[in-house]
Amino acid sequence: MFGFITKLAVATTMAISTLALPAAAQDGGKDMARILSQKVVRVGAVEAFPSYRQDLASSKWEGIFPETVEALFGAIGVKVEYVPTEWGTAAAGLQSGRFDLIGGYSATPERALAVGFTIPVARVGVGLAAATAEKQAAAANWADLNKPEVRISLADGSATMRMVQRLIPKATYVAVKTEDAAILELESGRVDYFASTESSLSRYGQARKNVHVGYPKPEIGQNSTFALRKGEHDFQEWLNVSLGALIADGTIPGIRAKFLNPSK
Repeated sequence: MFGFITKLAVATTMAISTLALPAAAQDGGKDMARILSQKVVRVGAVEAFPSYRQDLASSKWEGIFPETVEALFGAIGVKVEYVPTEWGTAAAGLQSGRFDLIGGYSATPERALAVGFTIPVARVGVGLAAATAEKQAAAANWADLNKPEVRISLADGSATMRMVQRLIPKATYVAVKTEDAAILELESGRVDYFASTESSLSRYGQARKNVHVGYPKPEIGQNSTFALRKGEHDFQEWLNVSLGALIADGTIPGIRAKFLNPSK
């Protein structure tokens, strides 16, 4: 009798667990098969140049990650469709099936509970832009900024936001939807600093020669990856192999250099 009850309990637990999982997770994932069958992949895209930018005239997306996914999926004859999203809602977009993957999504322990990740395509530093040399000199160390009178703008829901807030929790934060809006906060004088990744800061510094970009000590950074739905093991394996090949043959480093150092 005890053995029967034990088996029944185990079976019931497994059934409940299965019901609690999304359909894709129950069968090990079907995204790769669907993508190959339909010849279309849906990619989440965030207005955050040089990672992503949509041309208003043509509606075409450009940047590091659009060019990377075009190289990835063009090799197997799959068309890329872009789905606009924001960093703060990207995980929900993946889970709900609005899109299949998103690039430039930093891998963190918290995010790994909700989505799957590929191998890193790059490690990007996190720093600050200031409107004056004096402000930048005052930001030699993160600890120097850990006070309420220091105001910092950043993109809401970004990995940068979580990282910087954890490091200097006493600073005052102005979280806005996009990096362009965060930059406007700095240029209008409403904040002292704009916090972002090296990718965004380097392009911003090139575009605005009067802006001062720096990386306080200790240096911090993020692993830039692609995120996808949990349980999509075939898709994840293919992405890892393909990304590794594009890193090794210089394609991805070349794309990054094109957008991060356009004058070279």
